[in-house]
This record gives sequence, structure tokens and C-alpha cells, in this order.
Amino acid sequence: MLNKAVVGRWYTRLWGNPCDISIVDEIATPDVLLQYSEENPRQGPQAIKEFMAEFREAFPDFEFRRIGSLIADRDIVVARWEGSGLHTGPAYADFHIGPLPAASGRHVVIAGHSAVRLVDGKIAEEAVWPSARKAKLRPITGGLALGLVTPVA
Repeated sequence: MLNKAVVGRWYTRLWGNPCDISIVDEIATPDVLLQYSEENPRQGPQAIKEFMAEFREAFPDFEFRRIGSLIADRDIVVARWEGSGLHTGPAYADFHIGPLPAASGRHVVIAGHSAVRLVDGKIAEEAVWPSARKAKLRPITGGLALGLVTPVA
């Protein structure tokens, strides 16, 4: 139950709007790994805060919503989510979005699943699978590999 509560706070405060990046220092491990994209994973609190600041500058109105309940098994919590917003900021080419020129005015809608691994009640890793990616194994530290198959609409 504790792990689900921690992950719930992570989604509400880090991914919520307004975004509160101070939550990273509060509930993430010093070596936290966020696999938002396979090409450019972020490691450490500072890298995550910089990523989120850039994302929010590009999409200030972006709203993420968790869909359904969190599912937990020992130290892993899985969430399904969706989000949307208007690109009104600087050029952006990250997080499965883009490349977009500055202030493109493009309305972006994304959805997917995340698996979050906790260590001693703190977030150590988050791996993201956007719905557009069919089936993909993503390793989670500790030997666990998760693969989700999601239909493409």
C-alpha cells in the first residue's frame, strides 16, 4: 500500500499541472533512473528536474491523467496514463513527441503505461511504454523485464 501511495504522489505532483519538481528530491533515490525514452534516459534528480522543466516550458498546459487503479506487486507499481496539451513553447524533440518547431501550436495527445520500481519507499526507476509502441521488452533494474502489448488505434 505504501508503494502505491508514493507512486500516486509522484504522478500527482511531478506529472500534474501545476508541476511540482520538488517532489523529485522528496521521494526519489539519488540515482533514480527515468526511461522516458529509450534513446535518452535520465539518471539522477537533477536530470529529471531539467527534463520536466523543459517539457513544461514547451507544453505549459499539458495535463496527464492516470487511468484506473495503480497495480502493485512487491517493489513494482504499474500505472496506465494519458495526457494532452498544446505546444506553445520552444522547439521540442523529446518524450516520444516531435521534433516540433517553436510554438508549433500542435495539440499533442499521448497515452501509455509506466512501471515504477521503489527501493525503501523511494522511487528508483520509472520505465515508460507509450501506446504507439507495439510490444517491447524494457528491462527494469534487478533482472525484471516487462513487455506490454497495446493496440494501435
